Amino acid sequence: MKIAWFLVWAFRIVFFSVLLTPLLMLLLWWLKPSLQKGITIIDKTVLDKAFEEHASLFWYMNSRKWIRPDNGDAYQADKDYFGFFPGEKQAYTLKGLEGLPDRQLDSIAKASEYLYITDSYGIYHNEWFKDADREERSSHLYGGLAPEDMSLLHKMDVGGKTIICEFNTLANPTTDTIRSAFENQFGLRWTGWIGRYFESLDSATNKELPHWLLQNYIKQYKKWPFQKAGIVFVNENDRIEILEYGEELLERVPKIYTKDKYVKETGLPARIYYPFWFDIMAYDTRQLEALSYYYLPTNQRGDSLLKTYGIPGLFPAVLKRKSSPDRAAFYYFSGDYCDNPVSLKRSYFRGIRHLSEFYYDETDNSDRQTFFWLYYLPLLDNILKD
Repeated sequence: MKIAWFLVWAFRIVFFSVLLTPLLMLLLWWLKPSLQKGITIIDKTVLDKAFEEHASLFWYMNSRKWIRPDNGDAYQADKDYFGFFPGEKQAYTLKGLEGLPDRQLDSIAKASEYLYITDSYGIYHNEWFKDADREERSSHLYGGLAPEDMSLLHKMDVGGKTIICEFNTLANPTTDTIRSAFENQFGLRWTGWIGRYFESLDSATNKELPHWLLQNYIKQYKKWPFQKAGIVFVNENDRIEILEYGEELLERVPKIYTKDKYVKETGLPARIYYPFWFDIMAYDTRQLEALSYYYLPTNQRGDSLLKTYGIPGLFPAVLKRKSSPDRAAFYYFSGDYCDNPVSLKRSYFRGIRHLSEFYYDETDNSDRQTFFWLYYLPLLDNILKD
């Protein structure tokens, strides 16, 4: 009888804990004071209304209860950015900085504490229109850094504001002229290479492999011999090179290593897998320092191939401008860090990060949510501190 009574009460306690805990977390978030923070966001690569290309940033801002200084409203992922806005039935709206007069750019710079360029790659015809093959390359619909974007970057830099940029800010379709201006302004240089990890290179089963990727490689080498996991490298001249797991790679996924100094200062993990798009950057060590590095786990054959291609096996993942009283804070993320499959609804629950282990699988090296919870959020915490 006592055992039955104990089990009933134990069940009640567990049931009400499961029911009340989310409500308490939601209440605590609602009671948290709002923070007026001015931020300008540029995203030219928004393919659908999931807004995944910048959802991670809005998740962070919402969890911190950032509100717009001009009207006190919460930031909204479907409205509060400059770039490409998807509509219904293949309609779209362009609301970038292109065409804005200098006085309006001045106004934006003055009103913003932060500038974050999440993606300037843009949209191509075949990606947007449903009657086209989305995996084929096509004409450019919208994208690339514009002169107005560069002007705002300069104004924010001179004004001492915090600037964050990430893949794909400098690669195609940004013009050589704009790219050179950016590189000279901030002391880094794109090497011409981008890359991405694929869980499977088997063209018969992996539908995420772009047709242009297959076609360009076959055009070069007259074959596509890959079936395992691997890393694809794409040069600005469309040259394709591939390292395959078990052939040239000792591990499947590229790793990001963070210096001990920054592990202690930022709470970033000492090492973590990164399974998505990245760009390979060089930088002026007099102006910038690397917080984290990519490491490509290659064998002797892989080392030889990388050397042949002119691809370093170790290159920066996060660059930070060295402290200077007359220069703004500048960061470059050499990866598509803001693009993660996250649920914005979870950002309304205060303390949700203490339960983050329920939302990712750390044993799955291709899980981008692991990267979001363990690396991206601590990185933003360090840069965008309350």
